[in-house]
Amino acid sequence: MEFTKKKKVRFGMKKVIMMCLFLCLFTISGQDVLAKNGKYKEEIEEISIDLEKVVYDSETGQLTVGDRVLGDYPTYAEAHLGLDNDIKSILPTPSDDDRVRVTDTTADPYSGIVHLKMYYKDVNNDIYNGYCTGAMIDANSVLTAGHCLYDHKDNLGWAYAVTVSPGVDENTNHFSTEYAATISVASQWESSGSTNHDWGVITLSSNVDSGVKIFDLHDNVLIAQNINLTGYPNTTPDATSKTMWTADGPVYDLNLYTIEYKVDATSGQSGSPVYDSQNRIVAIHNGGVTGEPMNIARKMSSWLKSYLESNHIS
Repeated sequence: MEFTKKKKVRFGMKKVIMMCLFLCLFTISGQDVLAKNGKYKEEIEEISIDLEKVVYDSETGQLTVGDRVLGDYPTYAEAHLGLDNDIKSILPTPSDDDRVRVTDTTADPYSGIVHLKMYYKDVNNDIYNGYCTGAMIDANSVLTAGHCLYDHKDNLGWAYAVTVSPGVDENTNHFSTEYAATISVASQWESSGSTNHDWGVITLSSNVDSGVKIFDLHDNVLIAQNINLTGYPNTTPDATSKTMWTADGPVYDLNLYTIEYKVDATSGQSGSPVYDSQNRIVAIHNGGVTGEPMNIARKMSSWLKSYLESNHIS
């Protein structure tokens, strides 16, 4: 009887412990559900908006969207704070900046990395620019960071226009500049601004030129694995704008949604592809980790990969 009683007690305690573990794991994220195989499935939802068509006026040479001219405007922070307008990445000093300028932006994989210029307007209808990087994942689909398309930092909301320039180098456009027809972000990014869901997709009004690289996606990245980060920083070692820079280094940490690394990056590289030795995108660069000398990226989980392939890749 004593043996039976002890067995019952142990079984009861085991049930309690298992329940506690289940509840703790389930609260990792309100956006996770338990899949049939016992692993956690990311509940991916997306919100999209269609943008007004960009119109070219042959007489004035101007590009317009509605009554707004697409030109050069200050960033919101430049206009109000005298600062750059982007989530801050690690800011390397000139002496320890490991980034190298890409001199041939038509080469593989660099031709598939795009310079993004976003246009926002505030409640007073004042216009501001933002700058990011993206990567081609289909002939008319660009993968980037959610905060490049929907701004929480300065409460500007959705961009109303985005220009996409593949493989541009300073003032040399090796390929045609395209324009966003639709922009999409994770609904969790639009509602909460969570870094866990900081990804977005631009659908172009027409396909990019045939020589532009189309990146593959890969849903497996490991701690200590070497990764590459390439994009268009606003701050570069030689202070030249609209130039592409690249660096590489190991992954230091990863979790359900993100990976962290010390690869150098600055403002403007948000949305840059983080890719492996086979030029497959394993994450999307977001910015710096608050209070740590580390950069962070949204990981290409199996669920995100599957979602993108089903909805944005033909």
